[in-house]
Amino acid sequence: METMSDFLKVTPIEKALKIIDEHPSALPPTVNVNTVDSISRTISKPIKSSSNLPNFERSTMDGYAVRASDTYGASQSQPSYLHVVSEIKMGSTPNTRLNTGEASRIFTGGMIPESADAVVMVEYTELIDQSLIEIIKPVAPGENIIKIGEDIKENDIIFEVGHKIRPQDIGGLLALGITQIPVFQPPKIGVISTGDELIDPKTEPIKGQVRDINSYTISSLIQKHGGEPIIFGINKDEFEIQFETAKKALSKCSIVVISAGSSTSSRDLTSKVISNLGKPGILMHGLAHKPGKPSIIGSARDKLIFGLPGNPVSAMIIFQLLVKKAINNILRRTQEIINPSKAILTTDIPSINGREEHVPVKLFNSQSGTLMAQPVFGKSNLIYTLIRSDGIVVVPINKSGVYSGDLVDVFIN
Repeated sequence: METMSDFLKVTPIEKALKIIDEHPSALPPTVNVNTVDSISRTISKPIKSSSNLPNFERSTMDGYAVRASDTYGASQSQPSYLHVVSEIKMGSTPNTRLNTGEASRIFTGGMIPESADAVVMVEYTELIDQSLIEIIKPVAPGENIIKIGEDIKENDIIFEVGHKIRPQDIGGLLALGITQIPVFQPPKIGVISTGDELIDPKTEPIKGQVRDINSYTISSLIQKHGGEPIIFGINKDEFEIQFETAKKALSKCSIVVISAGSSTSSRDLTSKVISNLGKPGILMHGLAHKPGKPSIIGSARDKLIFGLPGNPVSAMIIFQLLVKKAINNILRRTQEIINPSKAILTTDIPSINGREEHVPVKLFNSQSGTLMAQPVFGKSNLIYTLIRSDGIVVVPINKSGVYSGDLVDVFIN
């Protein structure tokens, strides 16, 4: 049974992430999808190159395919002269073999003819007549040529398990003729909203009621990060109702996310619900972070269960910190590289040493063109705090604040 003193033992973010790592979920099933429809899906089996790319030598410039040795010593005062014996059409295989003193007209992407080993850019040539050119700059063997397999070689591993498909990846796969790829099915993630005050967004509230938005903001985040949300509706503040819903969600989903009900209020039942779903139960209750101190991580049936604060801003920020990590682990995604923007802070952000804090900021350019970050202060139940912001500034756990004029990292929303 969890006690008040257990809740007061807040856990640093690093330890919370380690707890998530220590409780991995089973791999989702694999499905083959069309490459053209695979954006943001996650590779479930290593993919190898089916051929060399390119599979023929290609020119990188408009100009003339030559034997490099025929250009040695060429200059404006003493040019080399070559006979033009052919023009290589785009998309065709040249049937010409160059002999000493010969050249073929070629265009960017064209196939290099047999025995040619370089391309002279057209800018360094002059057409004397239809069959004779002068060259005023020498080229080395291989210059202005893409070699066979220079982009990728046959049987090279293109993507490992856990790679998240990007637009450029789709292009690279199609260039190799790979039109279907194996990906993980999106893990099903249950979303439960709790609270007597909540109503459906389509309903007109009376005073004291609020529309449920967490079900939908959390579901959108799940989709953004590769999961399939299953919404289990609004649950009243009654243990049996919440417990039965959570049990149903746990039977159908790989992860369960419960919003609200994670503070120490006697009406908040998330901790009790998670504790009764099975062993090991509560793994962490209380996070050394603002917003989101009352967050919960639990586990039952080898599945993670998260209790997020009911306040929309807190719920979204803690999702990005914790639940996203769990989704990435299920999908075996490799570590994402996040490059924050640098900006000058316009206003002090006070904080408490021993607690990491995430503060929304609005970005703008100063008159001198410097990127500035203006804190958007607001209570964690005000969703428009996030809507009005462009990103997040992190105040580290070992600092008592950041100050006006400081250069800060801004993690873009």
